[in-house]
Amino acid sequence: MDIFNFDINSILEELWKKRKLFHGETDLQFEIAKIIEKNKDLNVRVEHPFIDDKNVRRHIDILVTDKEYKNGIAIELKYKTTNKDYKDEKNDRGKVIIKNEPYILGHQEAKNDNCYYTLRDVERLQNLVGKELKGYEITIIKGYVIFITNDIFYRNHETNGVYYKCVSLHRVVDTYTREFSGKIIYKNDEKKFPNLNLNGIKGIWKEEEDKDKKDEGHSCDKDKKDEGHSCDNDKKLYTLIFEIEQNEKSSTNDEQQAK
Repeated sequence: MDIFNFDINSILEELWKKRKLFHGETDLQFEIAKIIEKNKDLNVRVEHPFIDDKNVRRHIDILVTDKEYKNGIAIELKYKTTNKDYKDEKNDRGKVIIKNEPYILGHQEAKNDNCYYTLRDVERLQNLVGKELKGYEITIIKGYVIFITNDIFYRNHETNGVYYKCVSLHRVVDTYTREFSGKIIYKNDEKKFPNLNLNGIKGIWKEEEDKDKKDEGHSCDKDKKDEGHSCDNDKKLYTLIFEIEQNEKSSTNDEQQAK
């Protein structure tokens, strides 16, 4: 696989075969980087710095380049969890054990803001793709924003209070039949949440379900589950992939504003 035939779907498929839960975004970041690193035609760097269009120093979660460091793909990650319905045999909320490894899942709130920050990453990559990273002479030819969650809220819900609708990941992806373009004004607080201008974004939801039988060392007895107990093997991961390509064109001129 060279840089021009990079296939994010095959990377994620290999990831799911290996693991279905992570301790956090950094854990997820390194797992994906290790898979990509197996390809001898590619270089992988995590938290690679760059200077944005406002001359602010920022970092790309994962930067994939060719061996000559001339062309690159930028990947931004978001990993949000809920611990609702996750319990071990001792009824500890949020704790599950997979292949003898314990995980304690957090219940992450501020879901509206999480959606906004995801779309902000999309906007940032739209401003990077097709350009050269300042000082590095690496041209970003494509970008991906990958949002992974075990919380069905993000997949199905369109509104949550007065501000949510304009940043709904469900709405941005599913409501528009082709691409979404437009201005997003969130919470009428431009200082904390600068307005976003999205240009023809395309997103695809994927659902990953662990249908395997119990792994050796898994703590859950599926035949003797207590009422309210839910084994991790019954859970789904919801993955939203935004692919940002060069020369994207707006398909609509919608302006979405929270009133």
